[in-house]
Parts: sequence; structure tokens; C-alpha cells
Amino acid sequence: MGAWGSGVLQDDTALDFLDELRASDHPLDVMRDAFEAAATADYLEYGAGHGALVGAAVVDAILNGGTLGEEDQELETWISALDSGAAAGLRSAAVKACRRLIAPGSELDELWSENEEEYPRWRRGVEHIIQRLEAGAQPISHE
Repeated sequence: MGAWGSGVLQDDTALDFLDELRASDHPLDVMRDAFEAAATADYLEYGAGHGALVGAAVVDAILNGGTLGEEDQELETWISALDSGAAAGLRSAAVKACRRLIAPGSELDELWSENEEEYPRWRRGVEHIIQRLEAGAQPISHE
């Protein structure tokens, strides 16, 4: 039986994409490709949507700390080893992909909207990633 929940990594497809990232010699390039595919899709398919969401959550974890909702030391070590400078260059692409994820024509958004109880939780999770990435892009005020 497959896993499916409102957390970023509570879906088998999301976990598969994370495994792909972790196996890659160039995971930030894989994320960049996922963001571009999501942002330019006429209709954002389920798997591509998960790629964008997982990638954005990883970028958020690299830049803003925290976890992906998993207490996994090996995963945290992998995230901390990724290039934060290069990840910062993916911030706007990750935001754009996440915005596409919750827009009309997204299979994930369509499927989640059918679940009145869990949809708000899932959508808030995506919006939270967007907010954290956007907040990190703001210049620091020294007032």
C-alpha cells in the first residue's frame, strides 16, 4: 500500500524524487530542471508536481534550516552538504514552481482539493515554503 499524506514526504512519489536527488551527482541541477518543468507546464502532472515541491522543500531546508518533516540524521547530513550559494540561486525558481503547483491546471492541487479536510493543510504547507523562500530573499533591515 502506498503512502499519501499532506506532508512533503508523505507520498511515495515524493520519496522517489528525493531518492533520485540523493543518488544524483548534481542534485541542484535536477531540482532546477524540476522547477523549470513545473513552471512551464500547461498542465502540471502529479509526478512533476512532487518533484517541484520536494525540490523547493530541499532548497528551503538548505537556506532556512529545518527538516523536511523527517527525523533522519542521514537526510539532514545530506542537506547540510549541499551548496547553499548555488541553492540561493534556485530560490526564485522554487517559488515560481510552487506557485504553479497551487494554481489551476495542477494535478496535485486538483487531487488535494477533493479532500476538504486535508486540502487546507496541504496548501498551507506549500504556501509556507513559498513564504519562507520569499522572506529569505528580502534584504536584512538594520533599523
